[in-house]
Amino acid sequence: MGRNKGLRKKIAALRQVAEKHEEKIRLEQMKPTPNESYILFWMREIKTAKEKVEQLVRRLRREW
Repeated sequence: MGRNKGLRKKIAALRQVAEKHEEKIRLEQMKPTPNESYILFWMREIKTAKEKVEQLVRRLRREW
């Protein structure tokens, strides 16, 4: 697998993780008493995934 293809796969996987966690947050907030610790954990996970995506996109755009 080429370098660029591997980076694109990682980016897609991280974006999918962020989407899943956003859905979990929406579902948790719909509950009568949402668990705030879950929501905070998922928000941190989303932030981390988005930061990693930004790093990988910058790496992907680099010319060697």
